[in-house]
Amino acid sequence: MRTKLWNAVGKQNPAKRAIRLKPLIIEIDATLLQYHLEKQAAAGNFKGGYGFAPMVDSLDYSRICGTGEILAALLHLGNKGANSAKVHIEVLWWILAVLPDDLAQEDRTLQCELVLVHF
Repeated sequence: MRTKLWNAVGKQNPAKRAIRLKPLIIEIDATLLQYHLEKQAAAGNFKGGYGFAPMVDSLDYSRICGTGEILAALLHLGNKGANSAKVHIEVLWWILAVLPDDLAQEDRTLQCELVLVHF
């Protein structure tokens, strides 16, 4: 689906605009969302409140080839740390699955020189 959408924008297609010196930047980041009341599935966190710690992965808002669109998101309980290698690898696999075909080589492997993943 993303391949069709990005191809529809023609010259503005981020995958086609990415080059080795200006790659498509993928941001992987987690943040704590606080709730004042105990919500269903929310858990107590290190700040003494309740909330969630989602890990959100998006394309950077660069002027060259970023879009800012969300590629993947993983919702964690507030007391579960998001800074584990296991979580980052899981989310990275989700991202790779939704990247457009333009970023793949003929053998379906990722053109790594066109993508930079920022943790």
